[in-house]
Amino acid sequence: MKIRLCSLSFLAFLSFSGALFAAENFSILYDFTGTPPEDPTTISGSVSGDSAAFTGYTGADFSTSTDTAYVFSNNTPDEMNLGQYLSFTITPSVSGESLYMESFSFSLGGGTTNSQTMTVFANVRAGATTDDFGTLPDLLFTPGDVTTPSHSVPSNTSVSSTFFTADLSDAAYQGVDELSFRIYLYDNRDSTTQITRVIDMSATGTTAIPEPAAFALLTGFGVLFLGLIRRRFLKA
Repeated sequence: MKIRLCSLSFLAFLSFSGALFAAENFSILYDFTGTPPEDPTTISGSVSGDSAAFTGYTGADFSTSTDTAYVFSNNTPDEMNLGQYLSFTITPSVSGESLYMESFSFSLGGGTTNSQTMTVFANVRAGATTDDFGTLPDLLFTPGDVTTPSHSVPSNTSVSSTFFTADLSDAAYQGVDELSFRIYLYDNRDSTTQITRVIDMSATGTTAIPEPAAFALLTGFGVLFLGLIRRRFLKA
């Protein structure tokens, strides 16, 4: 009877520990349709995201009529500039958990109200807010396996875009306490009638307690559990 009780108790402990340390999927989406538009639109799972923000651009903003983040092409550089970007940062919303990333996606596009076409470009980097982003690699995107996604905007088109996705399974994006994404936008025009746009951006992954911390906590629970079982049997 004691052996059976011990076995059942141990199985209950294993079930509890598995539930305690199970990873939880998350996703976060910015599609600029909320109030205010720069805040995350939808969040699933145990993460939080700050408000998207432009850095270094003049006149960049978030449009509630086209539901995009935008900057006029007369205010964009013609090549990547580390001081000009659109960014947001995600963090776990549960104390002690870390991020284990899966993917980052965004729709890059633009608009023009004249007869000229335009091409918009982006480089995207991800790291901690304290990192030197000048030393970080550009994310690799599909379609095209490119580190510089681009989109050709037809003439007289309000909003046109291409959807890109990057795999974040690399070890650099696993078990991190935060992850900041910076989208460096530029184009081949210099006009007040042509606009570079980001239509949406999102990230997916899981949150969990990092393995060393989880193991230490699990060991502590195990020692406590065995102590309680031993005490119970000694009293029997």
